[in-house]
Amino acid sequence: MALEDDTTISYLLSTGYEPQREHAIHPLDPELGLPFPDGLDLLLSERDRTAPTLAEAGELGILPGFEESLRLDARSGAVRG
Repeated sequence: MALEDDTTISYLLSTGYEPQREHAIHPLDPELGLPFPDGLDLLLSERDRTAPTLAEAGELGILPGFEESLRLDARSGAVRG
């Protein structure tokens, strides 16, 4: 979430972009409990506006299961502390 205009966000990927691995969850899903400040006029992308809730994504079967998550985590080279 950006709180100011013209904000730039950058992030590092551990591997090349693979669109088939990308999933979206609606950011305002109360189940996520994300701490958005009160009183903001939120501007969501089309992708975020149309994304399923966490429950809907589960029902659609689009979330990776535990074993798949472990495989993806190992593949990413993530370091555990």
